[in-house]
Amino acid sequence: MTPGETTTTGKQTVTYVYKDKDGKVVKAKTVEQDTTFTGKTTKDEVTGKTTTTWDQKDHKYTAVTTPVEPGYTADKQSVGGETVTLDDPNRSYTVVYTSNGSVVPVDSNGNPIPNTPSVPYETDPKDPTKVVDGKVPEVPSWTPKNGKPGDPVTPKDPTKDTAVPYDHTMTPGETTVSGKQTVTYVYKDKYGKVVKTKTVEQDTTFTGKTTKDEVTGKTTTTWDQKDHKYTAVTTPVVKGYTADKKSVGGETVTPDNPNRSYTVVYTPNGSIVPVDPNGNPIPGINPVPYETDPNDPTKVVDGKVPEVPSWTPKNGKPGDPVVPTDPSKDTKVPYDHTITPGKTTTTGKVEGLPEKPAKSAKAPAKKLVKTTVKAPKAVKTAEPAKTISIKESAQAQDQLPQTGEDNSKAAFGLGLASILGGIGILGAFKRKKKEN
Repeated sequence: MTPGETTTTGKQTVTYVYKDKDGKVVKAKTVEQDTTFTGKTTKDEVTGKTTTTWDQKDHKYTAVTTPVEPGYTADKQSVGGETVTLDDPNRSYTVVYTSNGSVVPVDSNGNPIPNTPSVPYETDPKDPTKVVDGKVPEVPSWTPKNGKPGDPVTPKDPTKDTAVPYDHTMTPGETTVSGKQTVTYVYKDKYGKVVKTKTVEQDTTFTGKTTKDEVTGKTTTTWDQKDHKYTAVTTPVVKGYTADKKSVGGETVTPDNPNRSYTVVYTPNGSIVPVDPNGNPIPGINPVPYETDPNDPTKVVDGKVPEVPSWTPKNGKPGDPVVPTDPSKDTKVPYDHTITPGKTTTTGKVEGLPEKPAKSAKAPAKKLVKTTVKAPKAVKTAEPAKTISIKESAQAQDQLPQTGEDNSKAAFGLGLASILGGIGILGAFKRKKKEN
């Protein structure tokens, strides 16, 4: 029997595998423990059989506590520590570290909020297989749908992300919008040049409660009144002027379009202009302006045909109404010279009488005597003198306005006396001739 010794070694191996959130191995490391079994042997040299007496029948490895790795969660809190024997002295373990999940702010559709980082869970410093509860993060312009920033977030799986829903932050406020109704009165001269202006204003204010979407920037307003009706402004009557509008304003406005502007133009009233037959203003005669209608600033009172000394209206008579087509324009009223009837004196000799009348000559029944009739002094531009017969003169006298029965008789007597005078002269000549 031959004595001897023998050994058997064993090993406990712990492998730490690190994976990213997608499950890909990013690194690994190992931790080992070794052990050795020692025995006394006795070999039978005839049979070749060896008998061993071991110093220990088994070995207990030391358990290995999984280290805490910040940002990772281990799948085992500890490994190893098993008892092994000579027949099976080795042990192997694997601990997998997975990246911790995160608190992920998402919008109402479940999509991550742009430009907002996720907040990873922190590994529990006392347990590598757990994480510390997260917190609802504060996200600018967003409000947690449930709870408030700082509330705890407990993950179901610390290696998975936890979606935390948010809504747009809606900020309340107040706003005001001012509105104004402006009426500008423009005064122009007869040539269209502006000579002065003045304004009349009405103010209004809309007040509203606002809600601003801090994400989109859009503001929604609830107004205390949805619209406002301005007071209409009656155009004042200005003497000597005609306005182009009787009244303005009075529209209903909204906060979106609260202002209104109007312009009223005053133009000088036109005039009644007496003109001669050629359409030229009569010298020395002032035009007569139309008067503004006291009840309507856009109209004038009808004018009247003026009385112009030495002139007679071509149509109608002085005092007749004159209705303007455009109250801001002049209205020409045509006149003719006034022809004033009156008395006249006739002078001259009997024409056609021979110096020595023949025996057979007889006095004519009627002889025409030419006379000059001057134009009446009332006519501004005298007409040329006209030679007329006594008969024509008598007819003219008959056509003049009747001023009394004596005038007619006097005119008739004058004409008759002229005729009889001529006959008397002829009779004298005849008697003288017989005496001779």
